[in-house]
Amino acid sequence: MRKTLFIFITCVLLFFVDSPPAVAQDFRGASWGMTMEEVKQDENLDLIQEDEKNLVYVTAIGGIDCLLIYNFVDDRLYNAMYWMIDEHAIDNGHIDDYRKLKNMLMQKYGTPNIDDEIWGRSLYKDEPDRKGFAISIGDLTMLAEWETE
Repeated sequence: MRKTLFIFITCVLLFFVDSPPAVAQDFRGASWGMTMEEVKQDENLDLIQEDEKNLVYVTAIGGIDCLLIYNFVDDRLYNAMYWMIDEHAIDNGHIDDYRKLKNMLMQKYGTPNIDDEIWGRSLYKDEPDRKGFAISIGDLTMLAEWETE
């Protein structure tokens, strides 16, 4: 079975876990393919939002405040996402959060298959000290992806 893990950062940091259905616990005690009701019973956080395709919780990962979003297709768990919601007085705080989370994932899953920067506009591409600002205005996305068997 193939499992794919993603993290990327725009104005906020996002972490995705995506996989086809499985029988073992795949993410936070949930298994791909579980129903929405089964995930709600398994998750011990307070549910803050629910619609026909998503369950949303508030949590923290490595001290970083985030939303935990479970996504469903045909009432089956398809993927999950951490959406980092920490605000920063300095723009590079977003990059620090990204690196912290990426390092945590590297300890668990090893080196990512993809480790990339995606530029919308390249205005600040040649100014490394402005990357945080580029992220805050939506010009830069940082992406890391892991695939495990």
